[in-house]
Amino acid sequence: MSESVVQDAASDESLMAQYVTGDDKAFEVVYRRHRAGVRRFCARQCGSEATGQELAQEVWFRVIRAVQNGNYSSDGRFAPYLYRIARNHLIDWYRKTGSYREIEMDESAENEAEMSTLEISGARNPEQTVSEREELRNVMSIIEKLPEEQRSTLMMYLEAEMTYEEIAVATGTNRETVKSRLRYARQTLRKRVLGNDD
Repeated sequence: MSESVVQDAASDESLMAQYVTGDDKAFEVVYRRHRAGVRRFCARQCGSEATGQELAQEVWFRVIRAVQNGNYSSDGRFAPYLYRIARNHLIDWYRKTGSYREIEMDESAENEAEMSTLEISGARNPEQTVSEREELRNVMSIIEKLPEEQRSTLMMYLEAEMTYEEIAVATGTNRETVKSRLRYARQTLRKRVLGNDD
């Protein structure tokens, strides 16, 4: 079995342990696994595909610097650690820019995301494709308007497929707070999608 196949099957945690000892290829595997999720998370939080890409790159630089400076802690799972860095970086960005949100969606990236979702869903006829595209756009617009805590919790749950416990670690809260934020986010989505927003 080749080294790349072994690394692809290894956990994030064991790969990061290898990276700490100087194995750059191990880090590349972790990066490939999480780069799209971190980019989407940052883009949805700041409301800009281009800014989200820049923020996501800085998140990865922070991980690399933590390892290089000997500050990386291998305790616990890697995903909560990564998304805690992403969330803290977004908070720093909000403070630095002085604005809570910057709305500037990159249409080509948005269309690409929609098309990949439609391909997965198996939509084939044009009417169904247009309908699903509109529905997806509507849901994304609602998610963007959620309060920051609910939005980031929901994105960690959906995009990164993190558990309640992992999200609690990443956000510095507890399991009950995570459950509550997800419940409120889902209620808001349900009301607005069904047009019952009073």
